[in-house]
Order: sequence, then structure tokens, then C-alpha cells
Amino acid sequence: PNQKDVRLWDLPGAGTVSVPASTYLQDMGLRYFDRVLVVTAGRFTEMEVALRAELQRHSVPFCMVRSKVDQDIMNNKEDNNAD
Repeated sequence: PNQKDVRLWDLPGAGTVSVPASTYLQDMGLRYFDRVLVVTAGRFTEMEVALRAELQRHSVPFCMVRSKVDQDIMNNKEDNNAD
């Protein structure tokens, strides 16, 4: 954006070989962010729950967003032969 005071960071997801879940919260330094936006394409996992708890513990404002809900609804309808 054209806002000098705004920076958006796209951090890697946790729980991979290169970004282990066990050290993610500390390694990313999220407690020092002004705000955090957590986006996930599926259901919230234990990692997101732990992330939320850590952000709350350090009073970091956050928002959790689940994307691709429309795809899940369509798949559920197809799986259950519903309209």
C-alpha cells in the first residue's frame, strides 16, 4: 500500500521441516507485531490455537480468517447429494 507506516509481512506456515511448529512462535517474533492476521484455507489446527493463545498472552491484536469456505460448502453438498 501507499501507507508509509504500514508493512505487510507474509510469513511461512508452521509445521513443516523448514519451519517447525515447536519453535514457530518464538522464531517469527509475533509478540512484537502491532497486529497479526492469521489466514487458513482449512479448519483451524492446533497450531492456530497455540498461535492465538500466544498472541493473547502478549496482548497482540489479531484476526483469524478462514478462506475457501465456499469450496468446502460446495464439496459438502456434493458429498452428501444436497442442493
